[in-house]
Amino acid sequence: MSNKFIQKITIENFKSIRELNSFPLSNINILIGANGSGKSNFLSFFNFVRNIIEKNLGGYTAKSGKADGILTFGRKNSPYLESAIELEDNKYGFRLLAADDNSLYFEYERTKYIPSNNIFKDDSAHVESKLEYPSAGFFHAKHFVSQFKKILQYHFHDVGDTSPIKSDDYVYEKEKLKFDGKNIAAFLYRLYTEEIDSYKLIVKTIRMVVPDFYDFYFPDNLNGTDKITLLWINKNDRDSIQHPSFLSDGSLRFICLATVLLQPISLIPDIVIIDEPELGLHPQALVILANLIERISLQKQFIIATQSSQFVDLFNANDIVVVNKNSDGTSSFTRLDDNKLSSWLEEYNVSDLWEMNLIGGLP
Repeated sequence: MSNKFIQKITIENFKSIRELNSFPLSNINILIGANGSGKSNFLSFFNFVRNIIEKNLGGYTAKSGKADGILTFGRKNSPYLESAIELEDNKYGFRLLAADDNSLYFEYERTKYIPSNNIFKDDSAHVESKLEYPSAGFFHAKHFVSQFKKILQYHFHDVGDTSPIKSDDYVYEKEKLKFDGKNIAAFLYRLYTEEIDSYKLIVKTIRMVVPDFYDFYFPDNLNGTDKITLLWINKNDRDSIQHPSFLSDGSLRFICLATVLLQPISLIPDIVIIDEPELGLHPQALVILANLIERISLQKQFIIATQSSQFVDLFNANDIVVVNKNSDGTSSFTRLDDNKLSSWLEEYNVSDLWEMNLIGGLP
């Protein structure tokens, strides 16, 4: 596994995750489990860490119901939150305590440069991370900071009439695709003008899933102050320019997912997080999506939450992490093992074992 990826993660007392010790992550991590099992909490932890690194612990805490909304069952049951995240070369750990005003503050932060076993620890109480302060001694954490600042959790759930995907956005909003697809038109326009090979591959792939789709439409002579909408051309009437409202929900979601996965590899974050990509997609679209993830996982790491048995069956058992809700309301995580399940997998798919409750993950 690349040193760009997360090797192991420890989480204690974050939302429903009471205790997860040195849990290994691979290139593909497909989380399955019932509603409320803790899949979304696991995904949101990475956004939490990114906010810490960006010195926004206070803002994140305030928006999340303060410390009581973050700590497992609140401050009375969980007086601290602790974590350690390990890349191949770097390890970052921290411990947060709950203050009297229901905020969180650092008891310590520490980093370890694994090749030299060089450890730095800041034991001073502080309210925002010192990870980026060179004077603090965290010199070797630059790569870790860079990785987590680039992480985005994509979720293209909202495709209703007021969806960000259907709204217009300024052409200059094209640097990277936003987590909710709000700037999908501007980003595709960037690829159309700057990365034509990637753009053509995206269009070709969408045609395989969306029967009436021929191409996107971009007005001539756009400038940075113009706004742009996801207009498209119907293959049955190429003189007709259509609004995104004439695309199905699944088609819109697939357009966003194809754009995430088929943009130039240099633009894809090293760690890609996607929440329920299967929503509204028909089986053939899921096959294409799974094939893209498998191929790109040679260079990128995927953490994906799903409830689709069809989607799960498109991956190896080793790629699957089963999330269970325990009797006390906490979450547990188990990675499946191809070898241990080999006799079962001769006759059944992973989804069969899931639905028979042989691997957990059901209410």
